[in-house]
Amino acid sequence: MSKRKLETSASDAVEAKKQKEIEYSSNIYLESIEIGDKHGIVIGYVETIFDEEEHTTRDQSRTFKLRKFLLNNTMGYKIQCHTYNDNIRKFMTDLKEREKIMITDAQIIAKSRFSQGTAPFDINLILTSEIEKLGTFVPTKKIKKVTFDNVKHSLGNIINIQGYLRSTFRYINNKTTTESVATITDGQWKLIISISTSETLNFERGAKLDITGELDYKVMQAVSAKENFKDWDKTIKTVEMCLNTSFNKSTNKTPFELLYGYKHRYNEGMLRCLTVNEESADYHRPEQLQNEAREAILKEQTKTYISTDTIKNTIAQHSTTLET
Repeated sequence: MSKRKLETSASDAVEAKKQKEIEYSSNIYLESIEIGDKHGIVIGYVETIFDEEEHTTRDQSRTFKLRKFLLNNTMGYKIQCHTYNDNIRKFMTDLKEREKIMITDAQIIAKSRFSQGTAPFDINLILTSEIEKLGTFVPTKKIKKVTFDNVKHSLGNIINIQGYLRSTFRYINNKTTTESVATITDGQWKLIISISTSETLNFERGAKLDITGELDYKVMQAVSAKENFKDWDKTIKTVEMCLNTSFNKSTNKTPFELLYGYKHRYNEGMLRCLTVNEESADYHRPEQLQNEAREAILKEQTKTYISTDTIKNTIAQHSTTLET
């Protein structure tokens, strides 16, 4: 082994020891990691493991298998990690959600367009990468027990709340997210809950649920039909932000992304980055995104027209049969 390789290995070992001594990789540390680095070291807990996917290369010459998981550093950053083909068995066989792990010799790559991570990069787990298990994730924030009328004052906290299921869980599985979404209520207030999971949640309406999780900026407002709306003007900005950063079902994009070319990213309610240049992996030309959105909408409209025509024809056939 050359002297340079020995120095690199020694440096990596020192960095690994330093990272292991801290609880989780800090935001400042993650922001210092450069795209293209093949010796990345990160510590976090496994938040979500996604189902295995099968894809075909652009030239249609071969297929490959992909499996992803999200690594959470508990400070607002989530890193999307990828593993391919034979490496899936190496890294994913015993990996469990809520495990605290240290990844070494990871390949740091630019974020994919549909990445669910919030960190400045994604990770590829390659043949030389290693995963060391460091125990089970234990929330560092104190769990705050709240009621519906004061939940809006608990932004950024891990809260515990009890309520009744107002609407059944709707499973969302697309290129941008994998989660189950529902609404709980206490009879007066309602609150949207989103659970990152690849499983279908089959709770009946009216079921009493005990929910523990972090209150997110976009769903922090508990809405009441009996609330006094004299101060409605104070919530305009929040409502506007929610509308502009909500994904459209047909396009899988937000109005903000279609207008500016990149996703609006928050860290506990604050904008994570102020500028995204045209060379950034997060940026796509708005004109291109708008054309894609227009095509997606037209495609959905065509489906609706076909479905409507089919229903009309069926009704017409039945009417003709009844008349004869």
